[in-house]
Amino acid sequence: MNPGFMRRAVFILLAALFCAGCATVRDVQQTIAKSFRSPGETMENSPLETAQYPYCLNQKQDMPVILETEVIPGRVSPGEEINHRLRYVQCLAVSPAEQQGSIVRSVSFGKKIVFEDKTAYEFKQGGWVLDAFIMTPAEAKPGVYTVNTTVIYKGISVNRSNSFQIR
Repeated sequence: MNPGFMRRAVFILLAALFCAGCATVRDVQQTIAKSFRSPGETMENSPLETAQYPYCLNQKQDMPVILETEVIPGRVSPGEEINHRLRYVQCLAVSPAEQQGSIVRSVSFGKKIVFEDKTAYEFKQGGWVLDAFIMTPAEAKPGVYTVNTTVIYKGISVNRSNSFQIR
């Protein structure tokens, strides 16, 4: 193909995306980011690296520290999948029996819970990223949905929430 034609085609495509609004560009970026993720856990920082985190310098910190929860893409159609990401740091090395906890993910629409998953989880020393994929129902109603994440460890619960929209 003609290189000049390709440049014009790319320019027109980019201009169309910008004309469609920032949310559309963001949707495309998030969908691409989601496609590079896979379910499961990935070590982000070694235990030695996390030992230098400010909250790990205090050796009394034995709770996992939730750094972030994220849901992408921010807008989906019914029947599409969202990616839920949880990033945490576990500072102290404790015995495996003491590292047991659980992660609860629930999706609600208004006051009604439409999905819930409770997973037993062994929190590991270091910095970790956990990715899960949740399929939205094909018959889901349009609107804003909330993903609530609860980490339960040694009887203590830590909650975070994110939202996404079904169009």
